[in-house]
Amino acid sequence: MKKNDIQLTSTVSFYWVRREDDLEDGADALFRHLMDPSLSTEEGNKERAGCVKVIPVVRNGPWLVKRILGAEKPAIINKKIPMDIYRGVNYCEVDIDTTTSSAGNAIISTIKGPLKTLVIDLAFLFESKKPEYLPERLLGTIRLSRIDLSKAHHLSTEDIEEQLLGGSDDR
Repeated sequence: MKKNDIQLTSTVSFYWVRREDDLEDGADALFRHLMDPSLSTEEGNKERAGCVKVIPVVRNGPWLVKRILGAEKPAIINKKIPMDIYRGVNYCEVDIDTTTSSAGNAIISTIKGPLKTLVIDLAFLFESKKPEYLPERLLGTIRLSRIDLSKAHHLSTEDIEEQLLGGSDDR
């Protein structure tokens, strides 16, 4: 396979842990509802995906980037960018593939030029669609600051397998 035939992708992972001493309020009730094992159907995954909200805040960057990202406007990600949701005991993994949608590609192509100068804060939460799930509470936030992709490490499938399996092929 030629180098040009390989589609390069980038992955960024964010993790948050639900603490046992979290407040028992509407946001906690929503989290428990979305993590309920009875929602492990495709419909349950659609419900979870329909609740994942992001609030982007561009702290430093060109006007066009601020306009494309919505200038602090909350957005349900799954409306424009497809995602997969994996759920386990007390956790929910959300995989967002920006390369499979025109909206995702527009965002990436807009930010990749000025990436080394951008500072973007992202806040993630589950949207409350019923009064009993209020108030909404942040799952977590992340700051992406002046990212230099030339310093990113390339991981091959073998590298990832070694990391996951601890270097042993017989597991």
